[in-house]
Amino acid sequence: MWALPVAATLALSCAGTGAGTAHGTAGAGPLDRAAGGEALRFEGVECVREQDGLWFVDRESAAVLGVFQGVKDAAAGDVDCDGQPDLVVQWAPDKEPDKARIWVIRPTPHGIEYVWRGSAMSAPVESFTLVPHGSCHRLETVERLPSGKAMVRYEWTGFGFAGDVIPQ
Repeated sequence: MWALPVAATLALSCAGTGAGTAHGTAGAGPLDRAAGGEALRFEGVECVREQDGLWFVDRESAAVLGVFQGVKDAAAGDVDCDGQPDLVVQWAPDKEPDKARIWVIRPTPHGIEYVWRGSAMSAPVESFTLVPHGSCHRLETVERLPSGKAMVRYEWTGFGFAGDVIPQ
């Protein structure tokens, strides 16, 4: 059974996906940059971004395995430096859209492996990107501070991220 966030819903069939999908690769980059959705492929699972949902589809049967709702952005890259692609998701609870969380997950045909389900970052995250760093990726965010916006660079520490503000 798929473990999904509290605010996520489980879809039981492909009906209603509206998938006009372009297939991508598991490199770093946002999922929702192409009109009509875009997909990333993981082992046996395709992740399709449409509107504010992230659909997990079995590549063999095309059955929808699950849906994250409230997804603000998502990108794929190896952020924990283990040689496997991760899916970094900026997810906001339904009742608290300004309190987006960054999660690192790994979709598999058997469910979602939660690599890291962090609380809020150091400040509210407006956007993020994954930046190549050696054989891995760093997480860079734009965060809203009381004094204005700041760009923060995060690196994986073994469990979670440590960040530094990028001087401007």
